[in-house]
Amino acid sequence: MRWVLRAEIRVSSEKRHVPRYIIGPSGKVVTEIAREVEQELMNLFHCDVRLVIVVQAPGVTPPKHHL
Repeated sequence: MRWVLRAEIRVSSEKRHVPRYIIGPSGKVVTEIAREVEQELMNLFHCDVRLVIVVQAPGVTPPKHHL
């Protein structure tokens, strides 16, 4: 049986344009960030990794994730 590391990262900003930069067009930037971070964590901890990145814009309540 392999271990699975489950992690959630919440990113928020008071400025409305910052979350847009992090998410990128069609979510491509945040997807690539998640992929790279997952790989680095897998290399570091020698286990599978499930990473959730929640990017919060001002005035928007983020969804609740269950890992």
